[in-house]
Amino acid sequence: MATAIWFQIFDGSRVRPATVSRIVDNVAVAEARVTALLNNTTLDASPVSALESYGQAASTLTLVLTVFSLPIIGLVAYFISLIAGMVVQRGQSEIAILRSRGITAARS
Repeated sequence: MATAIWFQIFDGSRVRPATVSRIVDNVAVAEARVTALLNNTTLDASPVSALESYGQAASTLTLVLTVFSLPIIGLVAYFISLIAGMVVQRGQSEIAILRSRGITAARS
């Protein structure tokens, strides 16, 4: 009986959450091709479980960051509305001062 052992070391620095499902699918396709060509082959150290947990963690973190960013977006919108209200109020005050000094509205 002959035994052949091979391995490949991958660098995971280019793995992104958007590509996890494609990588898992490619691992399944490669495993199916190898099994079809050579019976009794096994994949001893599969990256599938680590990739799936990475994908789930990325989804959870995205949800958490979205939830935490909503109050900040609300505060920014409130700040912008306060500033806009102050600008309008200042313009109204200037118009009131000018009218009290005799300036009339321009007519077309």
